[in-house]
Amino acid sequence: FAIDPTTNNVYIDAAWIKDATITNAKIANLAVDSAKIADAAITTAKIGTAAITTAKIADASVTDAKIVNLSANKIKAGTISVSLELTSPIVRYGQTAFATGTGFWIGNVGGVAKFSLGNASKYMQWDGNTILYTGTLSRHVGGGSNKIVGDATQIQTSSASYVTLRKCIMEEHGTVTVHWQYSTSTVGFYYFRILVNGASVWTSGQLSPWASWKSQNVSISINSGDTIELQGRTNNASYNLYVRNFEVRCNQIIGSKML
Repeated sequence: FAIDPTTNNVYIDAAWIKDATITNAKIANLAVDSAKIADAAITTAKIGTAAITTAKIADASVTDAKIVNLSANKIKAGTISVSLELTSPIVRYGQTAFATGTGFWIGNVGGVAKFSLGNASKYMQWDGNTILYTGTLSRHVGGGSNKIVGDATQIQTSSASYVTLRKCIMEEHGTVTVHWQYSTSTVGFYYFRILVNGASVWTSGQLSPWASWKSQNVSISINSGDTIELQGRTNNASYNLYVRNFEVRCNQIIGSKML
């Protein structure tokens, strides 16, 4: 060893320090800085359980390879943007295979992408070539005041026999409301009736003259493919009956068209 004559400090050469003779008690707190620790020298056994806090992990430093698995309850609510490609996996709920059980199934069957929704009696399926469905397929259009099909054009008749004023074909079943507005000459009597597939399902009876526009609403039941006709007449060919704003309204329907 050597003694500094200026400071009287004692220096011991490393060669004179016996291996494994410096204990924890001989090392002052915070005396070893990072420069004294060799790269890759700290092993797993030297890191205490739960000793590394989140503040010690750099942002974006944990890669996919470092994650074994991730539980769904570790994902916080919010928006997840994904681009998902299914090869052999499936997405399902209830159904155990394509078109098997009640629920839905999306997946790959022998290299063909397939989809099924529903149960054995009411379903929608994509078999890789064709969309198949059974049961009722409906488009919700809101409350009963929503127009499915209609024609606002004003039409006039003076016929004393029933004539067709408006006609449409329905492409789904259900209960619909037939709506129209009418006005008349100031004298005479007037009549309306509604036909479904040529058969009368409603008649108005005798109506008194109505010089201003008056609304009429009639509820009827129809099936897919049914034709609805609104007919009207006067009691004298000298009198005029006017109709406008013809509409068919309902809660659910696939589609309809004027004829």
